[in-house]
Amino acid sequence: MINNIKENKFEDDEIDLIEFISILWSGKKTIIISFILSSIFIVFYSLSLPNIYTSDAVLSPVEVESNMTDALGDMSSVAGLVGVELSSGSVDRTSIGMEVMKSRRFFENFINDNEVLVPLIATKGWDVSTNQLIIDDKIYDVKNDKWVRKVSAPLQTNKPSTQEALKAFNDIFKIDKNLKTGFINISIDHYSPYVAKRWLDAIILQINNSIREKDIIQAEAAIKQLNEEINSTRLTDLKTNLYELVEKQIEKKVIAQATPEYVFEIIDPPIAPELKSSPRRAVICILGAIAGTILGCLIVLTRFYFFSKSKISK
Repeated sequence: MINNIKENKFEDDEIDLIEFISILWSGKKTIIISFILSSIFIVFYSLSLPNIYTSDAVLSPVEVESNMTDALGDMSSVAGLVGVELSSGSVDRTSIGMEVMKSRRFFENFINDNEVLVPLIATKGWDVSTNQLIIDDKIYDVKNDKWVRKVSAPLQTNKPSTQEALKAFNDIFKIDKNLKTGFINISIDHYSPYVAKRWLDAIILQINNSIREKDIIQAEAAIKQLNEEINSTRLTDLKTNLYELVEKQIEKKVIAQATPEYVFEIIDPPIAPELKSSPRRAVICILGAIAGTILGCLIVLTRFYFFSKSKISK
């Protein structure tokens, strides 16, 4: 009896599958039309999408010399006695540099130094023949050098704020650390390959300069304070230790001034890519054709089960 039940169930499933296929076959014209229309639409849509180019670079963290790090670490207790705070260099400068590149303050300086807002917010394409950005005149008036876009709350002004620009920039800026090799991979996507390369060059230069200048300022402040303590103390042993600290801070300052690639060394520099990275038009067309076919099948099945059967029941 159990075998009979299984056989009946198998036969029912087979009948349902045959019925399903026959329904689709009867509506093959609708499926074909849906396939053709969706394919035409998706082809035109994919062709309307502007090309995106990705400029990338590989960076290597610059290691702090161990002898200097150990010396500053050993003498930090002496500096603490006179109220001087010393950076031993033991902090992971790679992590600091990566976080600084994502920070709002760093981006504000980047905007001011590189005129980023219009290419970032108002660009809708790139003219290959003239190497000019195509600006959306509904967002920015090039002739009058004026932002004309319409905004609504919570946005306050036509000109993009730093927060809005940073959000848009983070969508095209990628930074990642390879845990196996320790190398840093950074990239920028843009309509123009030359803009992407220029921005990436500027970011690498700025991150090295900003942290190097900060360390130089800290070293100069420490040297000044240490010299004041040397002049005010009468303890010979303490003076000797303070002189050593001054020497190490001077060494730190000189190394910073003489090292352009202070935090990150460029292993593979940014280039203006010749080939686009997106959109993948072939993939878009294939997926669009598949979606059109599925839509046609759904129309045929819906028409049969909800409209044809409802008429029969009446």
